[in-house]
Amino acid sequence: MRSRAIAPREAGPADGAAGTTIACPLRTTAALHLTGDGVAVPVVRHLARSLLEPLLAEASAMAAE
Repeated sequence: MRSRAIAPREAGPADGAAGTTIACPLRTTAALHLTGDGVAVPVVRHLARSLLEPLLAEASAMAAE
């Protein structure tokens, strides 16, 4: 079985950014660095819901007292 390098347009959905398109730079390696430096969207959602939102809610409650 032969392998091949991943294309920049395949890297976005593989990184969790399904349904989005990336304006690719002229060089393939530059486009892959853009997706490789990102954080998968589901990870950000999980952190926001389980960590950030409870902290903000608690801070708002303390400020209202």
